[in-house]
Amino acid sequence: MAVLQFVAVLAVLAGTPSAARPSPPAPPPPSGGEADIAEVFHYVLTQEGLDKFLAITEAVQRLVDKTPDLERRMATKTPAERTLDAGVRSLEQDFPEVAALVHKHGLKSRDYVVMGGAVSAAFTAVGMKRLGAAADYPPQLPPENTALVERNYERLESIMQIEAPPDTKPR
Repeated sequence: MAVLQFVAVLAVLAGTPSAARPSPPAPPPPSGGEADIAEVFHYVLTQEGLDKFLAITEAVQRLVDKTPDLERRMATKTPAERTLDAGVRSLEQDFPEVAALVHKHGLKSRDYVVMGGAVSAAFTAVGMKRLGAAADYPPQLPPENTALVERNYERLESIMQIEAPPDTKPR
């Protein structure tokens, strides 16, 4: 499983959409509670935070490349409870080697999980707009996040391509 997909899964398990909705209003939350969804959608990304997030994601990808068992676990292990707290617990208990990389780069596990949801939502929204599938960004996304992702889109896209399974990578 792709590392960014893994982080997005942890955030989605909290009931946060991994992809931004192209038309407002946002649908009612499937689970995870309003507080978890609000935490992800109100998380304001910074360049420094995004740089750390991407450095961690690249480090985790290198670890996954060297550790096939980690990739298998990331693809199959999901917390039963769909909350941010459960996603963070899963990161720390089920994937201590990933949590160690998160901490080594100066982030808390919760920040990494929440940031993963925020990055995923903003990246999807920017991608949809670039493709013409959405005229505007969803109003629930902080404009700072979409602006930051716009400025870093190619960098994020290259990570997403690294993360994509081989049969889905652009040729």
